Formats: sequence, structure tokens, C-alpha cells
Amino acid sequence: MRISIDLLRGRAMTGNEVYTHELTKAMVRLYPESEYYAILYMNRRKEAERAVGKPISIKYLNVLPHDLSLGKKFRPIVSAFSKHIKRAVSENVDLYHCTNPLNYPFGVKNGVVTLHDLIALRKEPWASSGSKMFYRENIEKILREARVILTVSDFTRNDAIERYPEIADKIFTTPLAANPVFRITETDRNYLQKFGVKDPGKPYILSVAEIQPRKNLGGLVQAFKSLPERIRKEYQLIFVGKTKRGDAQKNFNEELADLRQAYDVYHLQNVPLDDLVKLYNTAHLFVYLSFFEGFGLPVIEAMSCGCPVLTSCTTSLGEVAGRSAYTVDPEDRDSVASALQELLTDESLRARYRQDGLLRAKEFSWEQTARLTMDGYKKALMM
Repeated sequence: MRISIDLLRGRAMTGNEVYTHELTKAMVRLYPESEYYAILYMNRRKEAERAVGKPISIKYLNVLPHDLSLGKKFRPIVSAFSKHIKRAVSENVDLYHCTNPLNYPFGVKNGVVTLHDLIALRKEPWASSGSKMFYRENIEKILREARVILTVSDFTRNDAIERYPEIADKIFTTPLAANPVFRITETDRNYLQKFGVKDPGKPYILSVAEIQPRKNLGGLVQAFKSLPERIRKEYQLIFVGKTKRGDAQKNFNEELADLRQAYDVYHLQNVPLDDLVKLYNTAHLFVYLSFFEGFGLPVIEAMSCGCPVLTSCTTSLGEVAGRSAYTVDPEDRDSVASALQELLTDESLRARYRQDGLLRAKEFSWEQTARLTMDGYKKALMM
């Protein structure tokens, strides 16, 4: 089978790119007899080879100009040219796999598309205005045109079918998995000092999320504020994440301002992958109270590192966590505060979720994602 896939950047900078890289590596391991044509931006080949490797079954096509290579004024022209290139590539392979609908080139006759979520169709301001407009104008046409649609959770699959019932026979779930580097490791907590943490031996609550309203970081801040004083003094609060939205960062800074004056609260940005693994390993509790997710990969990352998890019971998060995390309604502040206090004061409860989480994380693997994806490819060839 000859498959072209949108690799685009050589390094993984977003969740979609992590998905594309990890899926490609797993596909090559399991199905080396297939031929893979990885479509890249120009001058990204070396990055791609470092990230994905140089197996003989992959041919890197670093032929796409970046949409902004000629500036914003000419972005539509460059984008149209890139999609013309993708259509040309698609005519010489069995399947073209677009791993992000935003990059879909209309007119391909053998397209497979991965749908991560439909957040941009919701009324809440959780997606950029550009993404909202694109999805309103294009997503239904993309889903109709694609031979097969792959989703990352049953929640996203059901959400899509509810909106577009006619796609029900060609949409399949292919769950994600954590990078294998997320695992239990022996860690000297003194590494925390390089991030400005004054007392590396003090237990901490960890949050890993982009700084934006959908992630509901304010829910954790409010729950921490509601804890008894002795617990607030006993625990540190560490947020890991950044944002491209200046207003979101400003609002977050304001939320943390009073806490930082009285308690050990830190916001870390640009954390290297190996340090993120350490942060999960040495945290007492991982909290992820997002209002809406298509999957929720940080939950599985934390579980893989033996960190007990408190997360939302809504959207895909309840599906991903199963019964292996403490789940709450993120809109219910009292329930969130009660759950946080219970987990911080009950070591046996944390131990239970630590063990259950490790077992749950093992149920997800990129090999499984690759096998389910190949099943989708085979169905696409029959359509």
C-alpha cells in the first residue's frame, strides 16, 4: 500500500503533530512493506529524520512552502499552491492521509482525514475566530468528501455522527497513546531548583495544559483557594504550559497574583520533554479539569508515570480515564474542591489511583492506534 501523510513540520510542536509523528513511526514498525510518502514543509527533512527516523519505507517530500513564507498578504495564494501539490501527490498513491482538517486539500479522491474534535463549532470562545470560520464553512464538506474519517475518541466520533448522521458508516475510532518516554523513573527532586522552585522536597500538585479558558485552570486555582490553610501551606502548585494568546496569559497571571504572595505557586513554560517526565513522576497529584477535550493525552501521560489523576468526567476525559482516575464535573466548584481535598489528605486513595492509572495507561499504545488506522485504510480502499 502506498500512503501519503501530512508530516509538515519536522518537529512536534502541537498535539496534532505529536499524533502524526507517533502514528507514522508505529505504522512503519508494524507495516514496513507499505510505502510512506511524508509531505513536509521545505527545509524540514533533517528535523523529520531526527523525529521519525530514516527507514527505507519512508520517502520524505519536503516540497511545501509554509503558508506564511511570503507574508500574510500572500497566505491564501501560497496555501492554494500547497494544496495543489498535495492533490498531485495524492494521484500517485493509494491513499492520502490528512491528519488535521485545517490542512485538507479539497478534490482528493482517496482521502482519509483524522478528526480530533469539533471544538471550533461550539459557541464558547475556545477556538480562534479563524478556526471557527474554517470549521463552519468547511468541515461538513471535508467529512463528506473523505473516504474514511478517523477520530481519536468515541466521544468525538459520536459528536460528529450526531451533527452529520450520513457519515456514520465511514467514521472509526483510533485512540491515542502516550509517548513511551512517559514511564516511572527514579528522579532526584533537586532538578526542580532550575525552575526556581525553592523547596524541591515539598509535595506539589501538577497541572499541564495550554493557558486558555477551555482548560479551566481557574477551576484548580479556585479549588486550591478553598482548601484549609494547613493544606495550602503543605502543598505547592505547579502549572506547566504556555499560550499564544496574550489576553489568556494576562488573565491567568491575575488569577495567580494573590496566591503567589502567600503560597508556593509556580508557572513553568518551555519545559523540555525529559523534565516533563520528571514532573509527572515526582508530583503528588495531577489535575486536569478541562471543560472540553477530543482525547486528553496528559491524563495518560500522568498515569504512565505513576501519578494519581483528578480529571473531568465530561466529554472524552471520562472515556479516557475510565475508573482509573478521580473524575468530577468541572463546572461544579464544590465537587472539585471536595475531590481535591480528599485526594490530598488520603494517601491510600492516591495509592489506589496510582496503581489503577498505571494499568489503564497500558491499555493505550501507538501500535494499537496503527492497527486500527490500517483497518481504516483498508476500508477506504474498498470504498
